[in-house]
Amino acid sequence: MTAPTSTAAPEQRAPAPRADVFSTLGQKIPDGLSISEALEFAGMANWNVRKVPHSQTITLPDGTTTEVSIPHTFTVLRDNPSTGLPDALGSVGRKWTPYQNEDCANLLSDLHNMSGATPYSFGATNGGRKTFLSLKLPEGFNFRSPVTGNSDLTNLYLVVFNSHDGFGSLSANLTPIRMFCCNQQRMAESMARSRMLLRHTGDAETRLQMLREVLDESFSYHHTYQLACEAMIEAELDGDAVLAELNKLLRANDPDLTDRQRELRADTVGSVRALYEGSPTVAPFYGTRYGLYNAITEYTDHHMRVIVPDGGNEREIRALRTLNNDQLDSFKQRAFAQLMPADVGLTD
Repeated sequence: MTAPTSTAAPEQRAPAPRADVFSTLGQKIPDGLSISEALEFAGMANWNVRKVPHSQTITLPDGTTTEVSIPHTFTVLRDNPSTGLPDALGSVGRKWTPYQNEDCANLLSDLHNMSGATPYSFGATNGGRKTFLSLKLPEGFNFRSPVTGNSDLTNLYLVVFNSHDGFGSLSANLTPIRMFCCNQQRMAESMARSRMLLRHTGDAETRLQMLREVLDESFSYHHTYQLACEAMIEAELDGDAVLAELNKLLRANDPDLTDRQRELRADTVGSVRALYEGSPTVAPFYGTRYGLYNAITEYTDHHMRVIVPDGGNEREIRALRTLNNDQLDSFKQRAFAQLMPADVGLTD
C-alpha cells in the first residue's frame, strides 16, 4: 500500500446506508411524542421492577418440601411487557433498590423542559437487564469539509443508562454521532467530561441541581468538542504521518511484542489505513487529522471483528459492543487525544 502524495481524496462511491447504535438497539421515537408516550411506544412502561427474597422450594426424599433461602439475597423481577409474566433479571443484596424506567423518563422530562432536547431512541438490552433512553440535543455540530466545501453534520445525544441486574449505575452520557457514517465518537475525557453518575433521589431541589450540572457539562462538552474537531480538520497529514500515527496508536512497533502480535497489529494498521485512503465517509476530510480519526472510529464501529453466536445478529452485536464496551471507549478517547494538535491547548 503506497502513501498518498497529496491531500486530494480519491474518487469515492456512495457509502451504504447505516443505522446508528441507538436506532439499531432500541425503538426510534416518532416526532411529537412526549417522554412518557415514548416510553410506552418503546414497550418500556409498567415493568414494575422489584426484588423478592431469593429462595427455592426443594423436594425432600420423603416427598415433603422445604424452602431454602440465602439471607439478605434477593432476585430482581420485572413484568415482561410482551407476556405479562415475571422475568428474573439478576441477584442483588438488601441495599440495592430498583430505579424504574419511569424514574429515568422523569429525569429526561425535566431535561427536555430545561434544554429543548427531544426523545430519539429508547431501548433495552440483555433481556431487559440494561436500558437506555436517548435524547437528541437541539444543537449539533456542522463541520466544513476542506475537500468538498460541504457541511458535515454530527449530532449530540444525551443518553441515560440504567441497570436492573445489580451491575452498573445510573448514568448520563454525552455521545456525538457523525451522521454520514454513523460512527459513535469519543473525545478524550481530560478535555471535557462526557459521563456523569446520577443519584437515586426523589428530593426535588437536589434533583434539579443535578440536572443543572448535567446541562452545564453538556454546554462545556459541546464547546470543547467543536473547537477540538475544528483544530483536527485544520491539521494536515501526509501519508508518512498517517502511518506513524497509526503505528503509535496501535503500538505496532513495541519491541516486547511477539511475532504473532506484531503481525496482528500490522494487519490492523493496514485495515485502518485502507479505510482512511478508500472509505467514502472519510473522503470529505482526507488529508487531515480529523479524517484519520474518522477512519479509526469507522474501523472500530463497523469493521473490527465481532464474534457472532449461532442465530445472532451481527449488526446488533456490533452495535451493543460500540455502545457498552469500555475498552473500545478508551481506545477512541486515546486516539482523539493523540490526534489533537499539540498547540491547541485543550488537553492537560
